Amino acid sequence: MARSVKEWSGYKRQPERSCYYIGFTIYIPKVEQRDLSMYRGAEIQLAAKRAIPDDVKDRVGRILGQPYQALHFQGITHGQRKGELGIASRFGAQYSENNMGFGEGRSLYLVDLLENSPEQSLFVIEEPETSLHENAQFELGKYLLVKPREIIHTFCEELGV
Repeated sequence: MARSVKEWSGYKRQPERSCYYIGFTIYIPKVEQRDLSMYRGAEIQLAAKRAIPDDVKDRVGRILGQPYQALHFQGITHGQRKGELGIASRFGAQYSENNMGFGEGRSLYLVDLLENSPEQSLFVIEEPETSLHENAQFELGKYLLVKPREIIHTFCEELGV
């Protein structure tokens, strides 16, 4: 007798969903990895720019407690390698993620992924508070609580969860 008839008959298949594990590797500062934007800076070519919508920019700014005039990701290429570089504008100055702090860069990548993932995505977020000031941790927590996507569990050492 086939297993599908004997043990699994009548089991309703669950819909497929995108699953994301968001740990430290979602954002590692470019200077700490062998990244083409740091080590081959003179040889890179700019590719398409990916705009970050104003509502996402405002969410990142609210979490970090700082207003942004603009945020976007700049596509970069070097030979066959491709990547993106986060770019921020504040107080009339523009800077790349090469000059961002770890908490700022990680928040940018985290919120961008949460906002641009398919509906009904599943997220497991490890220690989202890492490298964030106490108020930024609080604001990130508020954001995660009201986020309309499904966030199953976060691992937060400081909160003991």
